[in-house]
Amino acid sequence: MERNTDTISPAALEQALDRLPLSRVHWRVFFLCILMSFLDGFDLQMLALAVPLMSKEYGLPSEAFGPPLAAAIAGLGVGSMIFGAMGDRFGRRRMIVVAAPVIGFCTLGVLTAEAPGQLMVWRFLAGLGFGMVVPNALALVADFMPRHHRVFGMTCLMAGISVGAMAAGLVAPFLAGLAGWHGMFLGSGLIDQSQKITVAARATAEKKAFGHRS
Repeated sequence: MERNTDTISPAALEQALDRLPLSRVHWRVFFLCILMSFLDGFDLQMLALAVPLMSKEYGLPSEAFGPPLAAAIAGLGVGSMIFGAMGDRFGRRRMIVVAAPVIGFCTLGVLTAEAPGQLMVWRFLAGLGFGMVVPNALALVADFMPRHHRVFGMTCLMAGISVGAMAAGLVAPFLAGLAGWHGMFLGSGLIDQSQKITVAARATAEKKAFGHRS
């Protein structure tokens, strides 16, 4: 029987891909994931910065906003468990692209909240959006980056959350000066929605360039 020499084992293919230098495809995937982790950190920090203004407007102590603050983290945990598994089935890139408008819509939804309970619901839903991003972005970077760049890529991805939170602290006083806490969430939501176009465009370009589902 003639042996087929055109086939290659998955292990050999993985080794060959790991030896490749960073390409435009790698950088596109990396940029998409870093951008979304940055937005996660930005939005997660925004409510904590807005609490003093909201407490004054609602006439409530700061402690009343503890549950809304915790709700975003709870949503992040629940979303990571649910959408991390869904990313394996439906595609990690797809989960990240869907997360952008979800986070933006729920961030803008905070503007309609008239009580901490309503605020808690919006922040939990936004947290689910955050949970779409974190596990799928980490897995996407681990899949796409060559092995010798993988740790660096995943480290930068997690650092993006911290940088986003820091950026929120720098931008929040300016937004609050324009329109109080409403301006803070309006600005954050509009930033999310504007980045939706960038994320979708980058993901589409990466899909065409790489040609497989991830």
